[in-house]
Amino acid sequence: QQISAQQKEEKKSNDGATFDVGMTCFPPWLAMKPVKSNIADSIKQVQKMGTSFSAAHGESAVYFMNRTLLRAAAKNENLTLESKDKLELVKGLPVDYGARIVLYPSFGATIRDIGEKLKGDISITENSTLILDGDGIEIDGLKLDGTLIIRSKGKNTKIIIKNLSVKNEGYEFKAIDVNDTSIEEKYRIRGYVLNKKGERIIEFDNEKANTVSE
Repeated sequence: QQISAQQKEEKKSNDGATFDVGMTCFPPWLAMKPVKSNIADSIKQVQKMGTSFSAAHGESAVYFMNRTLLRAAAKNENLTLESKDKLELVKGLPVDYGARIVLYPSFGATIRDIGEKLKGDISITENSTLILDGDGIEIDGLKLDGTLIIRSKGKNTKIIIKNLSVKNEGYEFKAIDVNDTSIEEKYRIRGYVLNKKGERIIEFDNEKANTVSE
């Protein structure tokens, strides 16, 4: 958007000098993905726009954002790939699919912060789930096919992942009957629940440096 002449005039300082007013634009996947529509309305939105304001699309967008940030931080486009097929747990609501990456703010708030903690050969399959929680985490080589949760607790606790290979059944989304009132509403608005089939949890709270390797 352009700043009008009248707006520029209103931006004059007390001494009569003007100053520029800038604007920063972000792609929708980074800046905005509202969740405000029920499933029926969301299906209609998909038919018109190709996407929707559903809870399913909102959650999918968060994972997509984190996958993108992780690839950018590691400077590796092949770190984790996007699935060619969309996930459609609710008929009429196909969503982008790939690894479920959860980056806590404590792990890193910027691409630079995150990049400083990623080294070596890192690969994550599209069916995997990776949760990174804590400032003291460093990954120096990781092959993940399943679910891995890493938590560093305590001010001086460090966890160094060194050439680690993790493979398990992982987590998966399971479709539900959205009209079944015995299921909590927070799941019915999504159309699915999380089925935890397998996981590995690495967690330390000892104010020491802990190295975990294969």
